[in-house]
Amino acid sequence: MPDKFYLEDESRISIRNIIVRKMLVNTLIHREYSSSYIAKFIIEKNRMLVENANRATGSGFITLDTLEPNPKNPTIASFFRNIGRSDRLGSGVRNLFKYSKIYSGGDPEFIDGDVFRIIVPLDEDYSYDFELTNNMAGQVTGQDTRHDAEHDTEHDAEHDERMLDLLDFCSTPRTREEMQLHIGISHREYFRSTFLKPLLESGKLKMTIPDKPKSKKQKYVRE
Repeated sequence: MPDKFYLEDESRISIRNIIVRKMLVNTLIHREYSSSYIAKFIIEKNRMLVENANRATGSGFITLDTLEPNPKNPTIASFFRNIGRSDRLGSGVRNLFKYSKIYSGGDPEFIDGDVFRIIVPLDEDYSYDFELTNNMAGQVTGQDTRHDAEHDTEHDAEHDERMLDLLDFCSTPRTREEMQLHIGISHREYFRSTFLKPLLESGKLKMTIPDKPKSKKQKYVRE
């Protein structure tokens, strides 16, 4: 499974590992151990899911609005919290909604019943940073692995158009997130190195808080 590059509070985290760990921990903490039903973790092309014996308090889909944390095995849950593998009750569901959206662009499904299921959508095209990976491969080999010369020219023209579009967009101060969304770049580090940094170094953009470049309130405006 691909592991999408992602920074959180200036540190790289593995969203793939976080999602898988939370699914497994949920299976261990909330399992109905008196049942002989075999727990399953299944990975398919377009989804991964866990199935687990459950002592159901309801039936149907669980959403963030209907979530009511219920400690089915409080001793096991406490143990996992103490070793740092689980957060407070209910946070696992919220984090799976958060990170699944970032990882594959879709929401997970939580289905309550005698068998409890968590289904997380997978989308390799969304999760795998093809453009960035190919760029890096070209730098390592000294070759362009993506395009022929004609396609390179088209790519450069598209890049220049995006740069001009960004400058026009930043006629009023914008956050980095707003800028990425405007030109459709989801990868933060790729956006920084390919668009934001060159514009700042050329003086075409400036920071609204230049003495605190990593400020959460930082915005960028056209010079």
